Amino acid sequence: MNILGISCYYHDSGAALVRDGKLVAAAGRYLDGEKPKARSAGPKKRGAFATVGAWEAEVVLLVEGPADALSLAVCGYPAIAMFGCDLSDAAAVGCAMRVVAVATDADDAGDSAAQKMMAALAARGARVT
Repeated sequence: MNILGISCYYHDSGAALVRDGKLVAAAGRYLDGEKPKARSAGPKKRGAFATVGAWEAEVVLLVEGPADALSLAVCGYPAIAMFGCDLSDAAAVGCAMRVVAVATDADDAGDSAAQKMMAALAARGARVT
């Protein structure tokens, strides 16, 4: 059995997936400006957080974190989030041969990650914008 737990009604937010009683992955974000701004557990490289309709969209929107994907989804743009700046295996495979828009954070880490993601996706046949 899969259980998804979400905490989003308080200052900080988080989500956890438990499968057959074992933690698969967890991610959270602190909103108080303290470091670190996010924490996660589980193999980040294997997964991706997708809002409803993100994998079926004409253009796949790829962002850094679940809070970014949820913000876009509220505005009518379904998105897929990594858990940080690394392209996950799931997203790399799911975005192959697709049109993909990479939208990372406007900081040095985000800029560097965007360049790496765009190169990796292009190598898989994606048309990256």
